[in-house]
Amino acid sequence: MPLLASRYVSQGDFLRLISTGSCSPTTGARDPVRRVRSGRSRERAWVARRARDPERCAVHRRPEARLSQPIATQNRSSCSLISCASRTRRERAGIASNRTREQTGLPSKIFANQSALYHRGRYALYRRLIHQDSIRNAIVKEFHRLYYNTRSRTWRNTRWLGVPIIKCPFDLWIYQEILFELRPDVVVECGTSKGGSAYFLSSMCELLGHGHVITIDLYPKPSRPQHERLTYLSGSSTDPQIVGEVARRIRDADAESASVLVLLDSDHSREHVLDELRAYSPLVTPGSYVIVEDTNLNGHPVWPDFGPGPMEAVDIFLSENDDFVIDASREKFYLTWNPRGYLKRVKAP
Repeated sequence: MPLLASRYVSQGDFLRLISTGSCSPTTGARDPVRRVRSGRSRERAWVARRARDPERCAVHRRPEARLSQPIATQNRSSCSLISCASRTRRERAGIASNRTREQTGLPSKIFANQSALYHRGRYALYRRLIHQDSIRNAIVKEFHRLYYNTRSRTWRNTRWLGVPIIKCPFDLWIYQEILFELRPDVVVECGTSKGGSAYFLSSMCELLGHGHVITIDLYPKPSRPQHERLTYLSGSSTDPQIVGEVARRIRDADAESASVLVLLDSDHSREHVLDELRAYSPLVTPGSYVIVEDTNLNGHPVWPDFGPGPMEAVDIFLSENDDFVIDASREKFYLTWNPRGYLKRVKAP
């Protein structure tokens, strides 16, 4: 009977036998000295051996089940068991990690080969799993829900230079990449809240030495941070007067044709986001973006009972406007609050 068919041999012991050449993986030839047992089978073997030869077994203590038993190298008379029964857990761990060649009966090179074989197998299995879209997407969605639903620990506890910022850090990293690549003259943000994201964007513009941020919110707050590259506007982002004021400031920018980046993060209802897209998309320059935030709402994959929101607004907008396409490359970190929300302008108005 092949060795793998035996119910007494574990996978780890089989790998050890293959590494030492004591067993053939094809023929299943047994080790000429003794069969390696593990777990409960080793305990039963010890009881049976003690019944057959109590004098010999009295010399050795009972083996610990948690420590892998040594394989005898040449003959039955050289078999010896390492006893650690009276050791504490920490002492046993130290002994297990510092066993010598004589104690284990296996060269250190064999253990190195086994470790490399184990890690190669685990890495290969991992790569096979993550390259399956269904498994990868399931992992991402579960972590997305975990991150979003533990808000007091995660996104409600995130700050930029001491100012609360209600954003996913992965998206903030993407924003700074976009700012560096495009170097927009004007960044328009709809939805200010406590001013953390506007402060972050203006800080990035300061580092780049270029750009100005215009942020719009219905309710002004006196405690918002101030920056020389930051302008606050009070009012509804869909108010024609506010839209006209933003367009005027863009025209007054120090450039003949100012490049514009737009972020939508105010009211997340489908109708409001769609109105914002229709109002601000003409201001976006070719090659730049209008970023629709929080498209993860309404079950994409969080807050399933939110109702039609930003994601549904994006679908309607793209069905009636072919000047923009979804740039999936901006979702490279897997976790994003703006899935399908990075809309890049590919056609001139």
